[in-house]
Amino acid sequence: MNWMVIGVVGGLLLLTKALDVHSTWCHVHATAELNPLARRLFARCGLGGGLAVVSCVYCVVLAAEVAVVAWIDSLVATWLFAVFGCFVAWVQWDVARCNRTGRHSNATLVVASAYGRWAKWWR
Repeated sequence: MNWMVIGVVGGLLLLTKALDVHSTWCHVHATAELNPLARRLFARCGLGGGLAVVSCVYCVVLAAEVAVVAWIDSLVATWLFAVFGCFVAWVQWDVARCNRTGRHSNATLVVASAYGRWAKWWR
C-alpha cells in the first residue's frame, strides 16, 4: 500500500511539474516570471536552460523525498508525503493552468505577497 501511494503521488508531482514547465515554455516570457529566483535563473541561463536546471533540481529533490519516505517505511511518513505532495501538485497544476491565460495563479500571488513582506522586513 505504501509503495502504491508513493508511486501515485510521485507520478502526479512529475506530471504537474511537466505541465508547469511546458506552459512556462510556451506562454511565459523569462521577464514575466513572478518567482524572483526563477527570474534570475532565466536571466542567467535563458528560458530553456533555466527550465532544464529547475527540472533537474526538482527531480533530484523528488527522488530524495521518495527515497527517505521509502526508507522510513512508516504509514505517517507516507501519508504526510501524500498530503503535502497533493498540495504541491495542486499548486503546480494551478500555475500551469494560469500560465496559459497570462494571469498569475492565486497560489502564486499568495506566495509572492508573503515573499514581498519577508523581503521588506529583512531589509
